[in-house]
Amino acid sequence: MALYRVGNHIVNIGVGERRSWAVSAPPPTYRAIVSVGESNAGGQAPTSSLSAPLQAPTSRIRILNVLTSVFQDLDIGANNNLDHDGLDSTTHGWEAGLIGYLDANPQTEPLYYIQTGQGGSGFLQWDPGGDGLTRAQSRIAAAISQFTTLGISPTWEIWLTLGINDFIGGSYTTTQYRDKMVTLIGTIRGYIGNGTATRVRTPEFMQSVKDLYPAYCAAHEELPGLVTNCQLIDTTGIPTQDAYHWSSAGYITLGGLLAAQT
Repeated sequence: MALYRVGNHIVNIGVGERRSWAVSAPPPTYRAIVSVGESNAGGQAPTSSLSAPLQAPTSRIRILNVLTSVFQDLDIGANNNLDHDGLDSTTHGWEAGLIGYLDANPQTEPLYYIQTGQGGSGFLQWDPGGDGLTRAQSRIAAAISQFTTLGISPTWEIWLTLGINDFIGGSYTTTQYRDKMVTLIGTIRGYIGNGTATRVRTPEFMQSVKDLYPAYCAAHEELPGLVTNCQLIDTTGIPTQDAYHWSSAGYITLGGLLAAQT
């Protein structure tokens, strides 16, 4: 008999025997991304400003149609920002950046994208009982049901941007805002059901917001020290279209940066 190593295993093979092994491919890696928060979670850049390739339907990204609770090929201008307060498919956000990310990082499995953001929202909508949180819970449940039907178990990510409307209204102290963000992350993770394994990605606020509300923005930047598996995304130099919203190029850049985090 002779000993051979196959992967992490030692096997015996009799003299004169021949053996062959089929090397199994690694299981597919599926990603489910949940966008959460105010208008920047949906995007206020005109869809008409996108190039034709970015407006074309793509099977590489499957977006949850929140009206039918079924995943569809992303078709910016048709099935993004559905039932999003203050927005519709005439505007776009991070989803355009996902297309660019996949152009640079081709993969076999599609990305799954679940929009839960609500324009003009603050914690009045995202505290327990608020319509933003209620819609998020329903949409995440629909996505989980779809994944069960499809027989896949994705890794989950939360892309979160929330606070500007409460900063403007002076609704909370900086500590209350920070603690509410921590609580919201825990709640969304609870809906998903895999605890801190769900990654959290939250972009810094644009410089104009930092200039207007430095204490709130500093509280926001404390989140990675308070929340396990949470990353703050550097937004330095990313273009905006006004004091509170990214431009089309900004959403594309930021979507790519969010997707590239590991």
